[in-house]
Parts: sequence; C-alpha cells; structure tokens
Amino acid sequence: MDSVPLTMQAWFRLDDNIKESGNATKDATPMLIDTYNNFSLFGQRTSSGAYQLTLRLPTPQPEGWADRPTTVALEPNNYYAIALLTDGAANWTLRAIDTKGKMQKFETKATGMPKENRKKLYNLAFGTNVSDLASYNFNGYIDEVRLWNKVLADAELMATYDHQLSGDEKDLYL
Repeated sequence: MDSVPLTMQAWFRLDDNIKESGNATKDATPMLIDTYNNFSLFGQRTSSGAYQLTLRLPTPQPEGWADRPTTVALEPNNYYAIALLTDGAANWTLRAIDTKGKMQKFETKATGMPKENRKKLYNLAFGTNVSDLASYNFNGYIDEVRLWNKVLADAELMATYDHQLSGDEKDLYL
C-alpha cells in the first residue's frame, strides 16, 4: 500500500516563555508533532511574537528533508485545535482552529518525497522530537490527541474540534 491517510489532531497552547534545551530563549523552536525521518511540525518565533508553524517534509535532497514555512501563526498563551493531515503520498494539509472557531489553512505537496517514506509506519511524538536529542522542547499544554485513519474534511474538523468524542467514531484510531 503506497498511501496511508492520516489525520493527527490535538489542542495545543504554546506558553510565552518557550524553553529550548532548558534555557529560556526567544528563538526556541517548539516541536508540536514529530516522527523520525518522516515529517515534523514545529513553531518558529516571528518578530510579532507569534509562532509561525513550519512543516518539515522528507525529500531526496542530501539533507533528506526540506522546511516549508506555513501561513499558520499561533499567538502564545492561546489554545488552538491543530490538525495535520496527509493522504499518505504527497499532499499535506494543516489546519489551526482557535477557541472562537476561526480556522487558518495551509496546504502543500511533498514533491520528490522518496517512495519508501510513504510506506513507513509513523512513530509519532507530541511535544518533543523523536530523536534522543531533546532540542525542541515544548512548553505549554497538549490535550485531546486524536488520530484518524482518514483525511478529515474541513467540515468534519469544525464539527468535532471542540466536542468530546464517544470513542467509537468511524475511522477514529486513538
């Protein structure tokens, strides 16, 4: 199977005093979601103080990955329902919904992504990176992590982002 669709959903709140490797810094890059050599989602501080989310995707380049800055920005100390979706091949979608129901959207393609990465099982980590070097510490709150065996449409995200689930929804993995 070349394609494994997946939606990763969770509530995130980045605190204003983000720390990197135990030291407070304004340049810290907190990790929201990470896998080993597959993909990552992390924040980068902007001059306005918000965190612009960046999606790191594998490529056949010598580094093995490329960073794709997104148009999604999170204000510190506010909660956001973040959804990272992939069709398992080349299409990636990022959604951030604030507590008032306003959705930010970003879509990209992982052009040139090695075929073997499309078949890997995801070794997911929330709030840190998967490697043993904890250099992307997350300082804040993570709640209501959900994994779906499908790509959720915007209407499905909006209908469920602020609702408690029963646990037996179709295609809900965790």
